[in-house]
Amino acid sequence: MLIRFWRRVPAVADQAVSSPGFVTAFGYGTLPLVALASFSVWQDDASLRRFAWATGAHADVVATTRTDGWFRDEFFAVFRLVTRDPVRA
Repeated sequence: MLIRFWRRVPAVADQAVSSPGFVTAFGYGTLPLVALASFSVWQDDASLRRFAWATGAHADVVATTRTDGWFRDEFFAVFRLVTRDPVRA
């Protein structure tokens, strides 16, 4: 299962970095190479959603994770960065 997963990572990474609105991303996990997660930064919500759910390598992997049971748990969250004006803080 891990080999099938890791073979698909380069295509997803290529899709991400070439997607409009992409800023940066990194992968991490509690057990590196096994318990996987990713964190990405996008310029806006619309860009993130186009990448995540539109057709392409990422959408194919998402579908496969569900049909083949690659992950025991799945979590998708969107956070908005809130900044304060340091002069007014």
